[in-house]
Amino acid sequence: MRIFMTLLLGVLASLADAGAREIYLLIGQSNMAGQFSKVELINQQVAAQPAEVPQTAFASSQGLTCMDRGHFDPKSMKLLGERYADAILQV
Repeated sequence: MRIFMTLLLGVLASLADAGAREIYLLIGQSNMAGQFSKVELINQQVAAQPAEVPQTAFASSQGLTCMDRGHFDPKSMKLLGERYADAILQV
């Protein structure tokens, strides 16, 4: 995840250098628990990003369900969308 953060901060710095004045980042969790050995660790680190990256919002996937191995079911997609909207409005 440290490599991801280094790359992410580099992209944000490049955007700022190019003249972008307001950059907002919206991050959501995966709901693929059990699919990959490090999903829970990644989800924990994703949740911590707003503390590390300014103007970043976070949307949790906690309690959402999938319709297959990795895609949220329609009800969960709608709820995640609402969580995204609530999160970005907080920034």
